[in-house]
Amino acid sequence: MKLGLLGYDRDTPELLAAAIQRGDSVVWATEVGSHAAELRTRFPGIQLEPYWETILTGQSIDASIVAAAEPGIAVPGETLLGEDLRADQLRKLIQERIPLLVSHPICGSMLVYWELDMIRRDTECPLVPASYVRWHPGLQALRQELSSASLGTLEQVSLERSLAHRSRPAVQAQV
Repeated sequence: MKLGLLGYDRDTPELLAAAIQRGDSVVWATEVGSHAAELRTRFPGIQLEPYWETILTGQSIDASIVAAAEPGIAVPGETLLGEDLRADQLRKLIQERIPLLVSHPICGSMLVYWELDMIRRDTECPLVPASYVRWHPGLQALRQELSSASLGTLEQVSLERSLAHRSRPAVQAQV
């Protein structure tokens, strides 16, 4: 499978490792900053583009990995910053029916998620969140325990967790 890469975040290394393991190749990338050399080494022949819109103009990829944007980071030629730019990019990519694997959370606004889902439903574009926490061994054990018949009828599950940083954006990212 030929993949594109829009941005680079904390989850990108795991996604790239999985792509290599599957025999996939990243053939196109943009907004990868200081990771360009790493990508050239791992994916010889990768096309590094200065403008993300080139993906809309006939790039031959099967799907694109979309990383979360860094807040307030400007991209050359763009008037939007960070999450606003990434949301705008996602709108356009989904409208063009480019299958996407999207870092989660991609932004802090539930309104953006709602809007992207509406566009996705209209276009029937494949859009998959990359959320690794759901495969955490603790959650797997909890899922197995909850599905066992020994608990009887389950009416409520309550989880408590602590955060070192409890700012509004940090809490929203965890939810």
